[in-house]
Amino acid sequence: MPIPFSMAIKYEVKKVPIVIAIITIVGCAPIAHFTSKEQQDISVKETKFATKAEKIDPVRQKIIEEANKWLGTPYCLGGTTNCVDCSGLIQNVYRNIGIILPRTAAEQSQKGAQIDKQEISIGDLLFFGNRKRVTHVAIYVGNNEVIHASSTRGVVRDKLDSNLMSNFLFAKRVIENN
Repeated sequence: MPIPFSMAIKYEVKKVPIVIAIITIVGCAPIAHFTSKEQQDISVKETKFATKAEKIDPVRQKIIEEANKWLGTPYCLGGTTNCVDCSGLIQNVYRNIGIILPRTAAEQSQKGAQIDKQEISIGDLLFFGNRKRVTHVAIYVGNNEVIHASSTRGVVRDKLDSNLMSNFLFAKRVIENN
């Protein structure tokens, strides 16, 4: 016996909160705290990122260029085109330079080679979270800065600060070292 149309609508509406909950659990959660450019950033010495001047190879340069194209894009959970979440941004940036990555931050964190803080370089991915559960991902773009999708400000370039670094889990390199 077919389900009446009004019951079908009620059933579909009930699925929406479940889908949102699933995306929230496996996608990007706003646990990592970011600062605006006006706030003082933590020193490079404190974060222990590499400070040596490096020649940027063409692939890393393309990552910066592609990530910059997304600046100002609005945030939306699960978004991948007109609006993006953190992992959607990463997936798009890397796909547009020919590197295929999975959709969620947790899945992305399983790709590439883990690197020490001191070895982080332009184009590397920084993963953030709580108790080793990955909830956010950003692209390191040099000068102690990342480009990421902030849940309140959309895609932005931010200085790394002590609040953000308190949620830092690890970094991964998904591109070849040229």
